Amino acid sequence: MEVIFVPHSLKRFEERIRRWNLSLEDIKEFALNPDFTLPDKKHAHREWRVKKFDGRCIKIVVEQERNILIIVTVMLDRTLRRKGLCD
Repeated sequence: MEVIFVPHSLKRFEERIRRWNLSLEDIKEFALNPDFTLPDKKHAHREWRVKKFDGRCIKIVVEQERNILIIVTVMLDRTLRRKGLCD
């Protein structure tokens, strides 16, 4: 499956994720092989792909068009961590 990043996701990666010594290849791998997925409550055509990493949840918001996975944004999700989903 082809994976592409929209400009917003690249910006978020640079601002918030790179400092955890993760690469864009890591994010692609996490998006393709998440620990669990959740529906996006605001956008029915999107889903959250969540990967546990170092006691944190990395949430990757994606859209899928045919065999292309579009990474919309990527972030550390504190809410999922507080709910105990990232232990």
